[in-house]
Amino acid sequence: MACWRGVCKACRSRWQGQGHSQFDDNAPVELSGREEKTHIELLELCEQHGVDRLVQIGTSLELRLRLLPLQSPLVVERKGAALWPCSELLAHFVARRLSAACPCLSILELACGVAALPSLVASSLGSGLVVVADDAEVTTVTSMNAQANNLHVFPVALEWGDAASAADVIQAKKPSGFDLLLAADVLYDAGQHKALAKSLDSLAGRGARALFAERRWLTAGAFFGEALPAVGWTARRLSICDVFDAMGSTVGFRESHDIWACWREADGAPAPDCPMAGSALWAKSREEEDASMRSGPRRVVEVPRLLGLGLLAATAPVWQEADEPRQAPPEDDSTDEDEDSDEEPPDAPPE
Repeated sequence: MACWRGVCKACRSRWQGQGHSQFDDNAPVELSGREEKTHIELLELCEQHGVDRLVQIGTSLELRLRLLPLQSPLVVERKGAALWPCSELLAHFVARRLSAACPCLSILELACGVAALPSLVASSLGSGLVVVADDAEVTTVTSMNAQANNLHVFPVALEWGDAASAADVIQAKKPSGFDLLLAADVLYDAGQHKALAKSLDSLAGRGARALFAERRWLTAGAFFGEALPAVGWTARRLSICDVFDAMGSTVGFRESHDIWACWREADGAPAPDCPMAGSALWAKSREEEDASMRSGPRRVVEVPRLLGLGLLAATAPVWQEADEPRQAPPEDDSTDEDEDSDEEPPDAPPE
């Protein structure tokens, strides 16, 4: 395993003096309003304030990643600089379910973050093409984390919803589109759902699948029930008990995290014997597949209804129940008149 700082120093030396503002102190830097973020800014933050995180995937893969700890106040504005639990969950899923399929797949991870853990796992499994997409300053650190672990990924800058940005990625890396798209914890901003779904459809090849590891945000149901169907895709929640077991997950983690499989409706659903299947392909509880159904204050909300074998784009108002005690069932109407009377029963006669 290479030294992360050594990789960082080598990259600086290679780009120093070539006019790159992110690696050359003498190169001009344009400022607009607040100081413009440059590639080197996040790199320096990870150097100065980051930690080396050792991540164990399965029994044979150990990765050392340079990133900001989750408790750091810097993560508030630099969410991509930390390793989030959903990313670890998806990485374990890739290692456990897709180890045999990875060498045959071209893979793109959306909003990979500096860790890009699922992509690094896919690269370690021999995938021929692994592309990581995020802001340029993020993928600069991602590339160095990959090099520090002797792995190779292709970094690209991608803006969700921008057709030209997606076209550039396709043309440069995979003209026919990618076979598998990965995303972890990317649905917290409902305002980005339509743009994300549009980019997903543009980047996916024929017969492609997408895997989303998500916490059960209120907004997640809106993405799987509205934004995806709008571009001709559908989704279902996978059964991942074996993955949770391999991670040693707590009950709370199991109840709040899911992995969803997505595909174009025109391509058809994955077969039960597809590589992503485990002991059971789909989660058993259909009610829990609606990620927007969460307990909270009692109010009427619009949520997608999941019926039959797929997600329907139609919505209907439903009640979200607060933590109220469940009402007792109604008493049997066949009661005696004495029981309905308010009078106390007479004392029993003495023996």
